[in-house]
Amino acid sequence: MNLYSQGITNMTKGVFSGLQGLQSLSLGANELTSLPEGVFSGLEGLQYLDLSGNELTSLPEGVFSGLSGLQGLSLGNVLTSLPEGVFSELSGLQWLNLWNTQLTSLPEGVFSGLQGLQGLSLVGNVLTSLPEGVFSGLSGLQWLELWDTQLTSLPVGVFSGLSGLQGLYLGGNELTSLPEGVFSGLSGLRSLELSHNQLTSLPEGVFSGLSGLQGLYLSHTQLTSLPEGVFSGLSGLKYLYLSHNQLTSLPEGVFSGLSGLQYLDLQYNQLTCIPSQAFSDSNDLINVWLQNNHLTCYHASW
Repeated sequence: MNLYSQGITNMTKGVFSGLQGLQSLSLGANELTSLPEGVFSGLEGLQYLDLSGNELTSLPEGVFSGLSGLQGLSLGNVLTSLPEGVFSELSGLQWLNLWNTQLTSLPEGVFSGLQGLQGLSLVGNVLTSLPEGVFSGLSGLQWLELWDTQLTSLPVGVFSGLSGLQGLYLGGNELTSLPEGVFSGLSGLRSLELSHNQLTSLPEGVFSGLSGLQGLYLSHTQLTSLPEGVFSGLSGLKYLYLSHNQLTSLPEGVFSGLSGLQYLDLQYNQLTCIPSQAFSDSNDLINVWLQNNHLTCYHASW
């Protein structure tokens, strides 16, 4: 049922009664400011619900009760908070979009019970921080989007238990540092996006254990230096982006062990010299971008 952008301002309880076979309901881009608690009662067959683009400021805790078959939920509104148990009965949910909802905080157990969740987007909120256990129990999660959420820090165990995670997107935040073990346990991670932060430096072992990582994005992070072993163990890495930073030099062995590296972007830094053995382990290199540096010597070969 497509009710997208119909100028709807309110709905009454029971408005969808008798529609047990309904699979998709789009209520996006209307003018809803509130929802009665039982408004979706009886929609046992509903698989997709879109409420994005309304003016909802809050949700009743039991608003989604009975929707155990729901697989996709979009909630982009002007919500500033969520009740802790608001998603507790959505055991079949596979993806949850909470982009641009103006959330300022998340209850620690808000995602409890969503064992089947595969994708979670929190893009464009104003969270600044996350509770350490907020994602615990989401063992099936494959991608987590935290772009532009104004995060300034991350608890060391915030991603623990997300062993199935393949994509983690933390770009466009205000992170100034990363705890050394913050990514430990993410052995299945394929893509890690950290660009457009304010990191300036990285702990040497911050990426240890990410043996399956293929793409690492660290452009526009204000990095001034790199520890020699910061990328050690990333033998599967293919894409490494370090452009638009403030790097003035590279440690001799900083890329050692990156045998699968294919693309390396070092543009727009302040590098003056490339060490002679910088790329000696990277026999699969296809392209290295070094434009807009201050190179006066270049000894590397591959």
